[in-house]
Parts: sequence; C-alpha cells; structure tokens
Amino acid sequence: MRNVSLLMVVLGLCLAGCAGNIPRTVAFVNPVTKQTGSCQASLLADVNPWSQFDMCVENYKAEGWVVAKNN
Repeated sequence: MRNVSLLMVVLGLCLAGCAGNIPRTVAFVNPVTKQTGSCQASLLADVNPWSQFDMCVENYKAEGWVVAKNN
C-alpha cells in the first residue's frame, strides 16, 4: 500500500512539473522607463503553496509593467 501511495505522489508531481504551456519565466518591460524585469518559477511552482511566482507577476502588472514580446 505504501508503494502504491508513493507511486501516485511521484506520478502526480511528474505530471504537474511536465505540463506543457506553463511559463517558467515571464519577462516584463516598463513602458515609461524601458526597464526590464522578470519573474522566475521553480520546477514545481504550480503545486508549491509557498511559491511567489503568481504574486511576482501580479505585482509587475499592478505597477503598469507589460509582458515583453519575444522577437
């Protein structure tokens, strides 16, 4: 039973960490000053309750920064 539980946890973490369209780094640019900044997420940020990634992104957006476009 313990092995099955462990397998389920490992499989769940692997699937959460291997999700395709979850950005791991978001780059921002300040439209006024042209300064750049970024938020970086750890491998398991989407399942880590202490991850600061979402808060970092929201803080940049609240200050008026925009997501930098890739060339």
